[in-house]
Amino acid sequence: MVGLDTLLRIVLLVTLDQPVPLTQGVLALGLGLLNDLLTIPILLVPVALFLAVSGGASLRHGVWRFSLLTAVCGGLLFGVAVEHAFFSEFTSRFNHIAIDYLLFPGEVAINIWQSYNVPAFVAAALLLGALIAWPVHRVLRGAQFAPLPWSQRLVGVAVALGTASVTGFGLWLLPVQPISERALNEVAANSQVQLVRAFATAHLSFEQFYRTLPAAQATPLINTEFGRTTSGDPQRTFTAAVRRERPLDVVVVLEESLGSEFVGRLGGKKPCTPGFDRWSERGLLLTNLVANGNRTVRGLEGVLCSFMPLPGDSVWKRDKSENVATIAQVLRAKGYRSEFFYGGAGVFDGMKPFALANGWERFIEDGVVKSDFPPDAFRTAWGAADGYVFDRLLEHQRNARAASVPFFGTLLTTSNHKPFLTPNTKGLTISSGKAWRMGGIAAGIVLLFVLVLVFLGRRIGRTRIIMVGAVVLAAYGIWMSVKLQPWDTRQNAVQYADQALTAYLDRAAAEGFLDHTVLLVVGDHGARVYGSAEIPAASYRIPGLLLAPEARYQGATIDGLASQIDLVPTLLSLAGVDYRAPFLGRDLLDPLAAPGRAWLIHNRDIGLLTDQDLVVLGLRKTVTWYRREGRSSDVFTVVPAAAVTDEQSALADRASAAFQEASRLYEERAYRLPDVR
Repeated sequence: MVGLDTLLRIVLLVTLDQPVPLTQGVLALGLGLLNDLLTIPILLVPVALFLAVSGGASLRHGVWRFSLLTAVCGGLLFGVAVEHAFFSEFTSRFNHIAIDYLLFPGEVAINIWQSYNVPAFVAAALLLGALIAWPVHRVLRGAQFAPLPWSQRLVGVAVALGTASVTGFGLWLLPVQPISERALNEVAANSQVQLVRAFATAHLSFEQFYRTLPAAQATPLINTEFGRTTSGDPQRTFTAAVRRERPLDVVVVLEESLGSEFVGRLGGKKPCTPGFDRWSERGLLLTNLVANGNRTVRGLEGVLCSFMPLPGDSVWKRDKSENVATIAQVLRAKGYRSEFFYGGAGVFDGMKPFALANGWERFIEDGVVKSDFPPDAFRTAWGAADGYVFDRLLEHQRNARAASVPFFGTLLTTSNHKPFLTPNTKGLTISSGKAWRMGGIAAGIVLLFVLVLVFLGRRIGRTRIIMVGAVVLAAYGIWMSVKLQPWDTRQNAVQYADQALTAYLDRAAAEGFLDHTVLLVVGDHGARVYGSAEIPAASYRIPGLLLAPEARYQGATIDGLASQIDLVPTLLSLAGVDYRAPFLGRDLLDPLAAPGRAWLIHNRDIGLLTDQDLVVLGLRKTVTWYRREGRSSDVFTVVPAAAVTDEQSALADRASAAFQEASRLYEERAYRLPDVR
């Protein structure tokens, strides 16, 4: 295990986005070795319990011993492959994203099947596991495995538990981020430890674990930050910048994983959104918009709730999230028909329960029991392709216009997500049912082959038969993955998502909907995580486009730094809606608005980003400062504590005050509209 983890760390170091100095690479490997040595005794506790129950006598049987060794070695190899795949996507060890995925095994299992050559990986892991297990099995063949007396078994268990307790305490004492580079900390970490840490910190007390300020010091900072006129009253009066006789319809489109790097108009390095670029010339483009985090639920709470990203779960998944202030609550109170459109199943991440409890009247989905999309619609693990979802949105807009009802629609896309399969996918798509049938056929073939070998020659050792079966299974798995695994790229998925979006916009314009609608297109988060800071803000850049009927907003830009929490106030300001709400964002159309800033989260670190500074609040009340040349720069440099200026220290106070106030509002159920009790 130590050897495999060390090899994996070397591979991760070599494939990192940024070059790694030799000294830092060696430090990461050394810390990783220490993490592994402290973790192994904990992982061996189940083995000690097994040997205590069995007494070790079962290891006398050659087939059982070889099978057990093969399963263990193959499992370790497969685990390394899974860790590498996860790190490639998130530049991180297992974290809260892995925890979230474990809660929805159906969607995730199909997604993994469609995204990776699962048969090849499993077959290769078993084959290599068998090759590693074979010499160990031969060495142990002559050993004596007499049953141990219970006294010795209990002593062994006690020693194992005691050692695990000591090493576990050592892991607790180790600093969470001993290296200044975030990515190197992730390389040095142990995935099993990180997974447990993510689970243990899912529901945190902000005041207990993060830096806070006394009330007397925090209150004036809170009032200034959120533009309050009365201390302690979270309600704010928002007056629309655009005066209208009748407020416009409102549509919000959240594009899955749409980072700025794909948008040519934003100088993206991988431009593949010609439709979005064309429509950005007809709207108000936000050129420096930053996502709350790197999960869809973070985008949902930022864009639709105008709420800051608290450590732990998003408000869309917490247990005090009834009657939370949302844009849907505001517009429903104004008489709007409010609907949520999602290509997947609404149970994922608790999206449907939250939406229906907080202002959306109807949730259109590709549900587990019933689907709102055609039976022949192209689907992946995450649901119906974007084009079908936009079709339903346009259909419901027509119905609302026919009924003379103001309409608010929210649409969340799914196509730009692994496995990146779209209606124009280059390859053959296999359904999950077909995949399971093929797996059954493979198992049947292997079993039949083994039985034939047993029947034809009993002199062939049973362990050799198992090895031959593993070779056959490996060959079959590799063949199936090559022949039937669907292949596609993220670029093709982005291009399809762009085509589906712009086809909808073209049709909506042709039918006159955009003449009385303000529409927001925004990425829910970036495509992948990269960057050295504890919060990789460089990878959080996303496009944001506001479409309004007025000519003065066509081809215009907002170049200041903006956060997802600013979008609701700005959108409603364009729509001509006046209201009172506790929203934490700012109206970007307000000429008197303070300089831009963005609120961020990554794993359990939260932060405040300005044009030149990033301050990060971490667990155990830590504070880290970073500096960059300007808001167009993605290069962040750590500021030593001794070099922190008074201005940067004040920025940390500002961040602490804002986050602790957001936490208070949620925990006291005060983040709701003034007329909701």
